[in-house]
Amino acid sequence: MSDVTSNATGLGPVRHKPHHRREYSVYFALVFLTALPFAAAGWGAHVIRHRRRPGRSPLRAALSDAAIITPRIFSA
Repeated sequence: MSDVTSNATGLGPVRHKPHHRREYSVYFALVFLTALPFAAAGWGAHVIRHRRRPGRSPLRAALSDAAIITPRIFSA
């Protein structure tokens, strides 16, 4: 008779973390909509100060902020 418990890597029930895709999308949208006015204000201030457009648009800056902030909400 063989001892199956010594190599139990593939045995037992597999437990997956539940996917919170919908909840993540809602939080992402909320963070994005909150970050958008601040990104637009920062973009406008940069245009006024330097008299040229910055490298990224306010939309891209807000998306970047939301992509950074939202995973931090779920990691806590």
